[in-house]
Amino acid sequence: MDFNLDKQAIGANSVIFEGVVEQPVDSDVTLPDYCPDILRILKCTITPRITGVQTAGDRVNIDGNALVRILYVSEGSKLRCYEQTYPFSKHVEISNLTDDSCVCVKARTDYANCRAVSQRRTDIHGMITISIRATEKRDDDIITGAQGAGIQLRCKTLNMLSSIAELEKPFPMSEVVEVGQSNPPVAQIIRSDALAFIDDVKTINNKILIKGELVVSILYYADTPDAQLSTFTHSMPISQIIEVEGVSENSLVDARLHVTSLDISTKADSAGEMNLLDISARICAVIKADNEIEHPVINDAYSTEYEMNFERKMFDYIHLIEKFKDSFVSKDTMDFSATGITEVLNEWHGDVTAAAILRDNELIISGCVTVHVLYLDKDGQQSYAERQVDYEYKRAVRENISKLVCNPSVMVTADNYNLSSENRVEIKIEFLVYASILSQESEMLIADIQPLENQLLKTKSALTIYFSDVGESVWDIARKYNTTVDSVKSENNIKDDVIPEKIMLLIPSV
Repeated sequence: MDFNLDKQAIGANSVIFEGVVEQPVDSDVTLPDYCPDILRILKCTITPRITGVQTAGDRVNIDGNALVRILYVSEGSKLRCYEQTYPFSKHVEISNLTDDSCVCVKARTDYANCRAVSQRRTDIHGMITISIRATEKRDDDIITGAQGAGIQLRCKTLNMLSSIAELEKPFPMSEVVEVGQSNPPVAQIIRSDALAFIDDVKTINNKILIKGELVVSILYYADTPDAQLSTFTHSMPISQIIEVEGVSENSLVDARLHVTSLDISTKADSAGEMNLLDISARICAVIKADNEIEHPVINDAYSTEYEMNFERKMFDYIHLIEKFKDSFVSKDTMDFSATGITEVLNEWHGDVTAAAILRDNELIISGCVTVHVLYLDKDGQQSYAERQVDYEYKRAVRENISKLVCNPSVMVTADNYNLSSENRVEIKIEFLVYASILSQESEMLIADIQPLENQLLKTKSALTIYFSDVGESVWDIARKYNTTVDSVKSENNIKDDVIPEKIMLLIPSV
């Protein structure tokens, strides 16, 4: 007996590990001699940086450091900043880890507390949470056809994503830039931030081309007699080529950039003024590449000649609904009536959280961003305040979604403030959001077919009379009598797959 099955592999990413580890930051910081005494601490921050991730067997080694910044007021109401870096290493055991596994590591600060023991010494207590997610690409063999042994197949075409790869690619960036003639020389950097934006992603054979920019901003004390507070922003172009086997011009790529470390130091120019900034950053590109395919599958089968053993399984697949990039604005107001406010010295934002839900055919992406404000109170004293600003973005979804799969990326592209009357600061934040709206679907498929060679079906009468019900499937009728759909349609002059009314059918045997 000749019987053949046709199969095709579908790529899918499966999560083999997802968990967190904690890294405490406990330190007794003594200011060096060149730092003035502490009169009042405004803010203490802990910024985690992941500097390296290596895998060896079933073990993941994570190296990083915690940048501790103490923002304080010294004698003469001068704003000062002292920073110190603490390295750390973590090890996580993950079973079934292979060389092809993708391990994504992110770190965030849960809390940071600082207490001044004396004018020269502080106690730092904080906690960093490190999230680890390991995925592995697998190929599922799906039956797409069969021939021989009188096999009859009911086929369906599924629109789905077939995974090509999921990976992380770190790369360094560095540049020495001049603060510029319009800005005074740098005496001390108070804070520094960096954001990486993607402007364009292109795919060619086995390569992904990413273009964007790294925007670096600093707040510093100028090397001038009045030691004024100044800001400086610089943009560095990003151009990366990432090799990914299997990527083509028609592939769908979700690319994101994360700044994992930033180091900025001052340098003297040819005139001896601290007018140069040596910027070093480490960027991590997170890539997820898929092919959108129309794949034939078999959801039912029978034979007109032999008894068959069928193995069925539930097949989960991802269907792309929409991929979008959009911008929106959120506003909020900070109340400073308790301390009073006469001037905003500087305002900046922190990390943005984002989560997506589906409600009444509408995608809702919500989260919050921390807004930091450095200001002068009613007594002219330098003070600090922060506020969690909530946002919400809505987008209509026109297709039905079985189970939403959406991991949005939300970034702040611009923020500004307005000091109004009655000690209020009105804040306006512009966001950029991009995401893929995916639906996880499930379909019961035929996973394997085995004909029983020694078990022929019993021969039935040449013609059977059958009275059908309204809406009955021709497939179900043919399957019941071990004949073919084409034979039933031809014998009864039927064109549709569903019987429109109660009629008498002649069922021929095969």
